[in-house]
Amino acid sequence: DEVMVSLEPVRADVLGRSRDAADTSVMKDGKPLLERYGGDMNLETVVESMYDKLVEDPRVRFHFEKAKAKQRQIRRKMYQYLSGAFGGPVQYDVKQMRPAHYNMNITDYHFDVVSELFQRASKENGCEAEAMMDAAIVVAKVRADVTTGCVVRMELAKKKNAQDGMDQLFQRLGGLDGVMAMIDRLYECVERDKRINMFFEGAKLQTLKRQQTDYIIATLGGPADYRGRTLE
Repeated sequence: DEVMVSLEPVRADVLGRSRDAADTSVMKDGKPLLERYGGDMNLETVVESMYDKLVEDPRVRFHFEKAKAKQRQIRRKMYQYLSGAFGGPVQYDVKQMRPAHYNMNITDYHFDVVSELFQRASKENGCEAEAMMDAAIVVAKVRADVTTGCVVRMELAKKKNAQDGMDQLFQRLGGLDGVMAMIDRLYECVERDKRINMFFEGAKLQTLKRQQTDYIIATLGGPADYRGRTLE
């Protein structure tokens, strides 16, 4: 199963579908996308602006709020990848993209947020609309490389739950005592996390915690009857 999930993203390349579209997007009217993006200096400015937005965005901040030295490294690699992908000198080996992100639990949701903020930073730095559309096509090529690790783990977990039943997960977590201890620890972390603790304050905190506890226990296959609002 893991092999099948891992190989699925190369289907389009084997069939010759996505690569042509991306290559066409890189070069138009004799100009590479890098040039149409304002050159290396403007692309570097776009990446810096995007990263500043990433560390402020609660949807993805966890992945980018690192020590200053690590942030500089990530910024540099983002710029190096984009510069090469946009038709400039290749400075980043794209084959490293998948192993570098495999254990990061990055979902399509996270990838979409990064793409959104890249587009916003591009617009703020004067990039033309057509170039931005082409950039989105090029960036989309690495979606599978960035998200495959999380997809594999999710698919394997779904299969195990389907085979063994959800209650096996509840028992592996230590039953009711183990899950309650996990939730107590979760709320300790939530109360200290400035990114989200404003949503968990006030007189209704205990009611909210009780409802979320019932939901988590029921979702994990435990003996709880969740009667709160639907999450749809």
